[in-house]
Amino acid sequence: MAALRLLLCTALQTCVALSARAACRPCAPQAEPLKWIIVGGGPHGVHIATALLQQVPGVTTANLRIVDDNPELLHAWKTRTRDVGMTHLRSSASNHLDVREDALKKYAESSWYRRGRHVFIKYASIVGRDAHLRRTAVAGGRRGC
Repeated sequence: MAALRLLLCTALQTCVALSARAACRPCAPQAEPLKWIIVGGGPHGVHIATALLQQVPGVTTANLRIVDDNPELLHAWKTRTRDVGMTHLRSSASNHLDVREDALKKYAESSWYRRGRHVFIKYASIVGRDAHLRRTAVAGGRRGC
């Protein structure tokens, strides 16, 4: 419900009361109208945001948002993989966050993080930093409404 409220607030650039008890107040005005809203800050949402920013002309961190209830992008993925004891990625090296198919493999080869899920976590932080994805995240009510 909180993610839905954030999504509507962000999309409409105004608060939307989804229950009788919900407070409604204006959001801070956006510098540029939003063109893209991605629901979910997991691996798929981060990959889509990265692809849009790198490959679609006119998409910027000012007109794109990733809406997620968690405090940071990939938070649920990191938590779940840690909790189940996952030590290595199950997907092939071509399934990752960047647009280039070989990007994760090249990063792993050039890094001291040689094996396991830790290489993906470190790599994800670099991809997110390079794409300025933190500017796009709307997490748990910390931005906007």
